Amino acid sequence: CYSNESKRKLLNVSSKTLNSYGAVSFETVREMLAGLCNQAKSKTLTIAISGVAGPSGSESKPVGLVYIGAKISSFKNELINEYNFGNIKRNIIQQKSVNEALKMSLNIIRDL
Repeated sequence: CYSNESKRKLLNVSSKTLNSYGAVSFETVREMLAGLCNQAKSKTLTIAISGVAGPSGSESKPVGLVYIGAKISSFKNELINEYNFGNIKRNIIQQKSVNEALKMSLNIIRDL
């Protein structure tokens, strides 16, 4: 879900969370994971990524800041990490995010 509207409508991320912490935050990724888990039929690996891939960021949320979460829907354990890949090309930030999400997913599965 890219837009705040889709985060709210499809994943039930609260407007309060988005207004308080922003779309790129630990709290938003946690709610994105919860929304995905609520939709899962059985043990399902869920992954949520929210970040600033550019071309511009802000002082508090610079280009390269990414939050990535992974969770198995029927378990309480979740893993959410913050990354700062630096002010690099948008597609490289996206590639690095996917690579980290896959590593996190393997760690979650390994811990079952």
